[in-house]
Amino acid sequence: MDSVLMQTVLDKLPVPELEHSLTAFLTPIMQLLPDRRLQRVVPLAVRGILAGETPVVTHMAQSVARTDCDPWPAAKRIYRLLDNPRVPPRLLTKGLYHLARATVAQEQPDYLVVAVDPVNFEKPYTESVAEFRGVPGA
Repeated sequence: MDSVLMQTVLDKLPVPELEHSLTAFLTPIMQLLPDRRLQRVVPLAVRGILAGETPVVTHMAQSVARTDCDPWPAAKRIYRLLDNPRVPPRLLTKGLYHLARATVAQEQPDYLVVAVDPVNFEKPYTESVAEFRGVPGA
C-alpha cells in the first residue's frame, strides 16, 4: 500500500525535467569519465546525496533505491565508481572545477568570492594515524 501511495506522488513530479537539469549540470564531470557505465552512476550518486542529504554511500543508495533499484546494487555501483582506478579523485576534482567555471561564466558576476573550507586539512589525529601506519616522513 505504501509503495502505491509513493508511486502516485512520484508520478506527479516533473521527473524528465529534473533529469534533464541534473544531466546538464553534471555534463562537465561526466565528460571526463572514461566509460558510459560510469557516466550513469554520477547522476545516481548526486540524486542520492540530494535525497538523503548526506554523502554517506549507504544513505545515498537507500534514498535512490525507492525509485531505481534495491539499496545494495545502488551502493555497489557508487562504491565501484569511487574505487575505480580509472577515476582518480583528481579527475572528479577536475570535473568539479569545470562545473564551477561553467556556472560562474553563465552567471557573469561583478566579483567572485571563493571560500575554501579548511576544516579537514589539519586535524590533531592526522599525525598519529600517519605514525601508526608507519608512513615515512609523517
